[in-house]
Amino acid sequence: MPAIDVLNIAQNEGVNYDKDLNLLFAASGDIRNVILSVESLPKEYSGSCHCVINDRDIDVTARTIIMILAAMFLDAEDAPETILHIWYSTFLKSGMLEQLQSIVLPLINDVCDKIRAKSDNVLHAKTFTTASCSLRVLLNKATWYKLPPYLTVPRGLSASTASEIRKKIMLDPSRRDYVDRGLFTLPPAWRLSHMRWREEGQLIPLYEERTLFDTPNPTFFKGMDDWPMKDSANPLEGWSLGDHVGKWGNATNDIYGSLYFHVRKHLVAFCMRIRSGTKIRFSVLNEDALRLPELSSETSPDRGTVVRFDRIECANIADERWLGIECTLNTFAPMLKSRTENKHATLITLFINALVTVEEHLKYADMQKELEALKTYLGDPFLSRPMMRNVNNPEFLRLSAARALVRDNDRLFAIYESRNHFAAATAKVGLRMKNANTVIEKWPLMLKELPRQQGAKEEFDMLMASGHTSGERYVEWSRID
Repeated sequence: MPAIDVLNIAQNEGVNYDKDLNLLFAASGDIRNVILSVESLPKEYSGSCHCVINDRDIDVTARTIIMILAAMFLDAEDAPETILHIWYSTFLKSGMLEQLQSIVLPLINDVCDKIRAKSDNVLHAKTFTTASCSLRVLLNKATWYKLPPYLTVPRGLSASTASEIRKKIMLDPSRRDYVDRGLFTLPPAWRLSHMRWREEGQLIPLYEERTLFDTPNPTFFKGMDDWPMKDSANPLEGWSLGDHVGKWGNATNDIYGSLYFHVRKHLVAFCMRIRSGTKIRFSVLNEDALRLPELSSETSPDRGTVVRFDRIECANIADERWLGIECTLNTFAPMLKSRTENKHATLITLFINALVTVEEHLKYADMQKELEALKTYLGDPFLSRPMMRNVNNPEFLRLSAARALVRDNDRLFAIYESRNHFAAATAKVGLRMKNANTVIEKWPLMLKELPRQQGAKEEFDMLMASGHTSGERYVEWSRID
């Protein structure tokens, strides 16, 4: 999902809000939502902002810690570029890794040395501080010991070997059909940029010299035969295409080049913000999200004080395939501030797979409506071609994928909501489901322009190329009391 600002403070507390803010990212994935939210704080904000960032995946947690430490302690001019390539690129410039090994790695090694004789079964906390920013890391001893290898290239792993390891996944011949289907959804002029990314894995403009990136990114490579991601992993899906495509330089079809400039802009703003004098505190954990209520006090600056949050962002753990809505609300409702503390306090849940689970409720009439709507984007001739009767024809496959972009999502989600007993789940925990979202749109990827309006076809093509379906739904909740 594209990055979101979980505060949207102008539309909620207001730009003059000066009380402390506590934000919980319960299953953070990467830190794009953290970056966008911190960056969006009003310039005049005089309170303290505390971001608690949790993910149970050690790869995610380790990279989060490294990137925040880099933002805090690397030279302000170097930090954004280094973080960007740690985050997205297969290879680093050797000088980038040398900086991380001379500045960040000793901070981690020092903790590992100090806890060597301590208990294995408790969390060991370390707080790293600068003038206006702090990072508190809470990990058990075994997990602390896992961190140093993320800044050390495996012995004997050359750049050429690392490249071949990645290509075995990204260019696997058995996945040729999957790759071709993906390419077919892209405008032809974008396909070169995509294939260069698939072949090389460097988030840089097409024109930039590749040979300078000569060191395998150790946060990706743990050994001599392991690439940690699926071939479907794509950095484009983490940021809104409309925010960067065609907006950086003359190479308007270099979509990964434009993403490079877009992400770098946000990282520059983030690094400047945590050095600006605004009090920013980060706490990072590597726990199952269900344990967060009992660990709340561990993240508090006043040890033993339970922390309640102005925003709780749960990613998609409320989906049926993960915790489900009842378990998610039971877990996090008590952690949300009451309306007397902050009437804008919001719990944010994301449903990515909900509509897929109720597709059996689609009727023939729904399909006819979808095809009729697609005529305005693809044209009558497209839909009446003889080839559309061949289910293996690329045009037919694209049409099948495009139907989801013009679907009546509200009707299907109402079925999902009823089947999963949303009303009963909210009543049990003292929450209410917002009628109108105030932080992020209910359907942020749904087509906005009416058919045949100026820009409607371009919006449709952008969504088609994005890897999303328009069926991604945010639901926001607030306390009743």
